[in-house]
Amino acid sequence: MRKNIARKCLCIALASAMMLGEAGTAMAASVENAADGRTAAIVAAEEQADVAAANVSIWYAGAYKNSRTITINASGRAYRVEVWVNGVKCGEQYNGEDQQSFSINCEIPALLDSTYNAEVRAYDSNGEVTVQKVSPVKTDKVSFDGDPSVSVGYTVGSTGYAKPGYVSVSVYLDSRHSDEVKYEVQRATKSGGPFTTIATGSESYTSRLAYLDSTAKTGTTYYYRFRIVSGSDQYVKTSKVIATSKTASVKVGIPEVDQLYASSMNVSEKISKPGVFLWMTSNFANQYDVYRSTNKSKGYRKIKTIYSADFTDTAVKSGTVYYYKVVPKYYDSQTRKITTGKTSGVVGVKFIMNAAGAPSLIQTGNRSLKCTWAADNTADVSYEVWAKRTDITGDAYKRMVVTKKNSCTLTKLDPNGTYKVMIRTVKKSGAAVRYETTDTSERTMGYTKRVQDLTAGAVSSSLNGRKDVLSVRYSLTWYRDWGASGYVISGLNSSTGKIETIKKITSGKKTSYTFTNTSAKGKERKYSQIYVRPYKGKARGEDNTLWNSEMPSAKRVKAVKKSTTSTKITWSAVSGAKEYYVYRTTELGVRQYIGSTKATNFTDVNVTDGMKYTYSVVVGTDFGFSSGYDLYSSDYTHKLASPAITKVVNGSKGTATVTWKKVTNATRYYVYRSTSKNGTYKLVGKTGATKLSYMNKKLKKGTTYYYKVVASTVNDGGKTVKSVASHAKGIRIRK
Repeated sequence: MRKNIARKCLCIALASAMMLGEAGTAMAASVENAADGRTAAIVAAEEQADVAAANVSIWYAGAYKNSRTITINASGRAYRVEVWVNGVKCGEQYNGEDQQSFSINCEIPALLDSTYNAEVRAYDSNGEVTVQKVSPVKTDKVSFDGDPSVSVGYTVGSTGYAKPGYVSVSVYLDSRHSDEVKYEVQRATKSGGPFTTIATGSESYTSRLAYLDSTAKTGTTYYYRFRIVSGSDQYVKTSKVIATSKTASVKVGIPEVDQLYASSMNVSEKISKPGVFLWMTSNFANQYDVYRSTNKSKGYRKIKTIYSADFTDTAVKSGTVYYYKVVPKYYDSQTRKITTGKTSGVVGVKFIMNAAGAPSLIQTGNRSLKCTWAADNTADVSYEVWAKRTDITGDAYKRMVVTKKNSCTLTKLDPNGTYKVMIRTVKKSGAAVRYETTDTSERTMGYTKRVQDLTAGAVSSSLNGRKDVLSVRYSLTWYRDWGASGYVISGLNSSTGKIETIKKITSGKKTSYTFTNTSAKGKERKYSQIYVRPYKGKARGEDNTLWNSEMPSAKRVKAVKKSTTSTKITWSAVSGAKEYYVYRTTELGVRQYIGSTKATNFTDVNVTDGMKYTYSVVVGTDFGFSSGYDLYSSDYTHKLASPAITKVVNGSKGTATVTWKKVTNATRYYVYRSTSKNGTYKLVGKTGATKLSYMNKKLKKGTTYYYKVVASTVNDGGKTVKSVASHAKGIRIRK
């Protein structure tokens, strides 16, 4: 620009020389010299501009997406440099002098489905700028893969009943994205909306979006969908919707049956009385209506409402096929309303006779195998024992023995064969022959090189005198490896990393061994693994591995009523226990952790009348052993307290007024009467929860009447529970 001005000045000077003669010629010469850089101020300015242009240079400028960010790099020479993205400055660097090299790096968050236009601006000390634009960077788009899934979860209340607690909704993305995926969860009460955003979130390195809606109300149908949005920041001013999922709906508080199971069973040990045992799993149902029919597609009748997860139907006949289905219900203890769920699928059962169960198989000789099974305990029953080789492809079952006993010995077997055995129970009824076939059991004859049926269990523990080393005794058992010379018990030493022999057993008939493992406080146990290996002569067998890490189980667990609203659980102390963890399982199949203690007793203050609980205890320690198993338990049903009659008075003619003490949780009282203390009592009246007396009228003078009172309530599962009757109290009518 400055060179063009200088040339214009030169042209003007030449024109002046033509008009002014010598004076003009001199002026023109002066200007020309200036244009050539010799004397004029304009030439000096031009030279300064040339120097400034040489002070600014952008050698490289580029932008790229890196994981979840946009990175802009530039290098060159300048007094000052700036990086701009979408018209917003994101980085700046001052060098302090011209011709100073620079290298600048700028990172900004990357939003999905967005375009980033960057440019680098380099300045000299006079403020002159050189601009270089960078190729635009576009980020990825995201879409949904399939429809959302939705289900109602549940929480467990203090008394052990489940209740609808939240809605779980999720959806899969088209792929796993490392970018930050911003999303909205929307909900409506109508399929077409309007939808309201109830939550926002973001996920990275995921292929699935999920949300738990804890604000959903019982009895309401909700429609859910996800929206993926780009988000916004200083570089992307407006957020936009990238993708919207389809809609999924659910009605909150509707109980469902996950699975319904049924099996035939003998309900008596002495006689073969047919029965059908039903059990079910559900989300939060606390009662079920059980329906039965002899036709799969019609004729169902309700036979019972149950308040547990199982039921035994004894009103069935042998040989008849029965079909069952159940309707789950949820009783809300706060609103006292019942919500009926969807009817379950159908299961069919036919009782023929008591199944013998899978047989127990024990080798008794080189070619013999003893079989034992459960007896049917009825007359006219015999058993067929069937066996086949499983180590020979294509071998079929053969009937080996027919007996009326529940055991037999199979002989003439191959010493190295593997046999699968089943029992067929046979019952003759006139000309009809009926069969019930058991599950199968399998056993390999002879030396197997690896022991079978290896188990281990902690049986006891003890502390040393300083109480800093704990010893736990374990009982190992295994099936006899026929033909073995003996067994080697060894352990992997945690300190040395070497396998040490603990015991060499020189008898192949031995099938058990008890050993002790130790651990110092806060350290690993001595042996981290235990191995049992058979051997035959000099031939070494293969190790079968056991992890012997658990503490012994707490024994003698017992639960008893402590008060009208609490239960006391006690158990035996376990040496080395740091803490005891108390669990309970309700008759609806809900398992709960209810607390911990260092003592050997615990009080459960959250029980409901009429609910059956099964209590168990797990032992924890700070030695190198893991928490034990709750092998021992105690069943307990919390009963509504029985009323206590305080007085019965004949206050007026032909009347008797019965008064009793209040029973916690009782909602109704029933009054019964008899003319003899141990006679038959009949219901004569009832009262509500707050009225603790009843006047019985129209009584005969001179007659003695006896009264009993029964309390009643409805528990948290909607079950009506009655107490045991009070002690009888009598009065002779004198008025």
